[in-house]
Amino acid sequence: MIESKKNNETVGIATIGYYIPSGIMTSKAIAKLADIPLWVLTEKIGMEKKSIAAEDKHPRDMGIKAAILAINKAQIKPEKIDLIAYCGVGDYD
Repeated sequence: MIESKKNNETVGIATIGYYIPSGIMTSKAIAKLADIPLWVLTEKIGMEKKSIAAEDKHPRDMGIKAAILAINKAQIKPEKIDLIAYCGVGDYD
């Protein structure tokens, strides 16, 4: 946190929240689905498995869970939040 001496304002990241879906897809299944050699995923990328969300889970739902985790960790009231930043990885193929 950065605190301004002039206005007694605070700027910074109080905490972070995250949500990791419980679904798993193995690198073998991904290689077959993407029609690429398994070794590319395991040896080149180092990926053995990937977390995947259920079909009925929207990124918004996962974002809400992550936000609740961050709010609870920071022990703040939601109305005290000025900004929530989101980062996600999509499947655009």
